[in-house]
Amino acid sequence: MTSKYFDPHTSFLHLPIVKVTAFFLVAASLFWGGVIVVNSKVDWELSYIGFNHFLVVFRFPLGILAMIIPVIALLAANHRSEQTKEQIRVTNNQNIFSNYYKHVEEFSKYLKNEDNTNNGIVIEPRYSHEIVFPRAKDGDYSISKDVIKLSYDLMGIPITLLSFHPKSLGNSMGDSKIELCTKIIRDSMMVIHKRGCKYNVKDSPHAVEYSDSYLLKSKVIINDAFHTLKNIIHLCEFSPEYRCAVNFIIHYEDLVSEINREVYILEGDDALMSASDERSFECACDIFKEIKEDFLTKTKGMLRSYHDDYIQHI
Repeated sequence: MTSKYFDPHTSFLHLPIVKVTAFFLVAASLFWGGVIVVNSKVDWELSYIGFNHFLVVFRFPLGILAMIIPVIALLAANHRSEQTKEQIRVTNNQNIFSNYYKHVEEFSKYLKNEDNTNNGIVIEPRYSHEIVFPRAKDGDYSISKDVIKLSYDLMGIPITLLSFHPKSLGNSMGDSKIELCTKIIRDSMMVIHKRGCKYNVKDSPHAVEYSDSYLLKSKVIINDAFHTLKNIIHLCEFSPEYRCAVNFIIHYEDLVSEINREVYILEGDDALMSASDERSFECACDIFKEIKEDFLTKTKGMLRSYHDDYIQHI
């Protein structure tokens, strides 16, 4: 029998199944008692002989009536079982509810004193918690697989941009590639804050005449992807089960540092006004290619290995 017949919130004596069962047994007893009276010749005898004979004559209907006791007891036991199950369910829900808000509170404290900014966007703890741990309200504190996928997509951006570039880095980056990178970064920033949906790839503030070149567009996108990735990793590291691609991140950070330090363009009057050495666009391209080769060599096959290993553990 299912709990729909034994509503734990209803008093036992008010359960329809109890009323129906008792009525059926009493009615059956009265019916067969009536059949016996109609088809038997019985007389009134109020002595002990008459009462003893009553028990003999009406043994069958009395037996049906006596079944009320064990049947009702069985129903009562089942009703208590349903009530116990309901109490356990309520207790578990209360624990899940309490643990959920404790988890949110600890997550907020975890982020409180951090400098969690990315392109002017500050991490919003409660919003990010709901995205990173979408099943937390049900007691499941595993990280969203979508967030994990976004982190690997962000790690894949430098590999894509460095592996597949035009022969001349002075050419513009195709719209499809810009849109792909923008979507990945924008979706990832949406994990951090609702305003992440406003992200767009900006032009480099230096060497304006080359701002649309593949070289400088790559530099801007790789920087934005890395800073977004750092915040995503920071959010995920709140979970003790999170496995970070540590070695790849170290190489990625070195890549960003080298590109920011070495890949720049200073020509003519700009070079005279700057403390940095003069550097032509062609020279910046050559340095970029050297940095690219070093990064791709160090990280060859590494990201796929981390990804496959992580997938096996979630």
